[in-house]
Amino acid sequence: MGFIRRFFKRSYAKFQISMRDKHIIRTYREEKSYEQKACAIFRKLIRGNESKFTIAPVSEKRYIVNKKLGVFIILDDARLEITNHVYHYEMTLSKSEALKLRKMFNDRVESDTISYENEIKSNINTSLSNLLEKLNNEA
Repeated sequence: MGFIRRFFKRSYAKFQISMRDKHIIRTYREEKSYEQKACAIFRKLIRGNESKFTIAPVSEKRYIVNKKLGVFIILDDARLEITNHVYHYEMTLSKSEALKLRKMFNDRVESDTISYENEIKSNINTSLSNLLEKLNNEA
């Protein structure tokens, strides 16, 4: 009888743990004001035009550099680092907040890449038209 009771308790505990990772069961987590401010800084730099974005393919770290403001940000999984010439902050974000920031970063890099690709393709079309015109003029 004890074996069956223990089996169901363990099964229920495993179910709760698996659901917690899927954000069905919300756990309480105190949001700290400096984490909110750091995420706001991250979002503002992503929206800015002066920022440069880089992704390290092996470590999957995401970098934002804004030379105008002198700010350097590293997002590594759920760890966010903000560095300036004066200060350096390191913090661990919640899993959901880190996913949001990572998605926002990836979307920005993707849109920049698509605009670069369109610019390159438009230059190719123009140069091919010019080449065709030159060939038609010679013939």
